[in-house]
Amino acid sequence: MAATQQGLGNLYLDRGEYHKAEQFHQDAINVIEEFYGPNHPNLAVHKASLALTYKTLGKLTEAIELYQECIKSLNSTYGNNHPQVGMYLSDLAWLISEESNELDKLKLAVSFFHKSLSILTPVLDPNHPSIRNARKGLTVLYGRIGNRESGVGSRE
Repeated sequence: MAATQQGLGNLYLDRGEYHKAEQFHQDAINVIEEFYGPNHPNLAVHKASLALTYKTLGKLTEAIELYQECIKSLNSTYGNNHPQVGMYLSDLAWLISEESNELDKLKLAVSFFHKSLSILTPVLDPNHPSIRNARKGLTVLYGRIGNRESGVGSRE
């Protein structure tokens, strides 16, 4: 049931019906929590879908909180070097960089991109979209904070 609700949420998100998408994603989370409890690892996938919906709605703070919950949950279940943790860290870094121009937050986002790359680089092809996405994030943030170092790849 949760997978169907998530699929419908994704469909409504693609159609631009964001409030319907939000409701279906929230319903999927409720189903997982009701039947499996609040610590089930599948919750991370559903919360990440809701976070994407929140991002689209401009609810960046709520989206950030959900990604933090996803990462915490997956760290508890799989450890802090699981590839999904790396992907969510990158997503979280992008959200933080969109939410704020504060130097401390931008530096935090940079650290999340680096951690993401340290997790993903050993297990994914160098041209994998998740690795390219994190590298792009670093390049963008280095430009924003005035630290235009060349050779971002060498820092990894």
